Amino acid sequence: MQYCEKCPEIDDYYPLYVETGWDEILKLNKQEANKAIQGSYTTISVYKKLQLIGFGRVLSDGVVYASIYDVIVKPELQNQGIGFKIVKRLI
Repeated sequence: MQYCEKCPEIDDYYPLYVETGWDEILKLNKQEANKAIQGSYTTISVYKKLQLIGFGRVLSDGVVYASIYDVIVKPELQNQGIGFKIVKRLI
């Protein structure tokens, strides 16, 4: 698996967003989801064989405050420590 700080392309991110059920809660279309992740202070994307399988992001004022949001992992790969590694790298 490859962990990188590059924000994913929306065509990679949106299927993961849908597959993990976040679309049922947030109901963002592709353009809104793209605007949200592009506005992040930093991101961690996890790829396995060029497929995005995990993601997390930080929103911050760049000085004092920061919060971690949207840590998601492909359902069949959950409970393997990927989310933990995403959070650890974001911190």
